[in-house]
Amino acid sequence: MIRTFVRCLAALAAVLSGSAAAVERQPIMGPSEVLRGSFEQERHLEGFREPLRSSGVFSLSPQGGIIWRVETPFPIVTVITPAGLIQESEGVTLTQLPGARMQGLFGITNILNNVLIGDWSALNAEFEVATSEEQGGWRIEAKPREAFLRSLIAQISISGVRFADRVEIRRPGGDFDRLIFRDQSIAPQFNDDEKLLLSRVAR
Repeated sequence: MIRTFVRCLAALAAVLSGSAAAVERQPIMGPSEVLRGSFEQERHLEGFREPLRSSGVFSLSPQGGIIWRVETPFPIVTVITPAGLIQESEGVTLTQLPGARMQGLFGITNILNNVLIGDWSALNAEFEVATSEEQGGWRIEAKPREAFLRSLIAQISISGVRFADRVEIRRPGGDFDRLIFRDQSIAPQFNDDEKLLLSRVAR
């Protein structure tokens, strides 16, 4: 489950870099603001005729952390902050890791944070990126440079207008994830429910 979340987190980093490319690399949000949206995910695995489907919502902030909520087929909430990571399902803690044991994941988080505040050099350092225009929007093909990312991701393809609408994550071995993002919006800060989830990581 954590590996699935890492792939989605890396996809969000690429999603936000794509948004920046579409608006001439201007920061799309401030470091204390929060990006929210919904997602649908298909996981295509070797040996399975039908993809595994899930859906939910996410919230993320460069300074505050990331909340990734799977709502169907069953609820799982993943929260990551500088203090660490926690996964919960219906009030039961499934996984909890301190920040000291998550250096690889924090590498991805730092890419995301830098992209959010407009430091596109961090993205260029970690991905080989090719951009193109299509039907009033844009498309990005990104291949990771670093060994840890390459062990999770072979290539990410993203398309959208302002925010990304569609992301496909190819993995070594042929499996892939397809994500559809909708209803993205930027808010001034996390709400009270989100702040409570973020506070549990530091316990």
